[in-house]
Amino acid sequence: DAAGILWVGYRAYDGTIDQMIVDKSCDGGSTWSGPRSIDTPSAAMRFPMFALTPGAAPTLAAWASDHIATYTLIPQAQ
Repeated sequence: DAAGILWVGYRAYDGTIDQMIVDKSCDGGSTWSGPRSIDTPSAAMRFPMFALTPGAAPTLAAWASDHIATYTLIPQAQ
């Protein structure tokens, strides 16, 4: 993002729980803050995608069969 934070988002399924996960690195990928799950309005959310704009917090978007959900991610110190 504009602050140099590297973000990754993905869908994780452990056989029981289907969830969206985000993680971030403030040092170019050398270390990571640790995965964090995002509460989603649907267990069927798919295809996480980041929208990055200069000077703004990144937005994670994900799709379900009947809607799209967006989440603004607020970076905190690692």
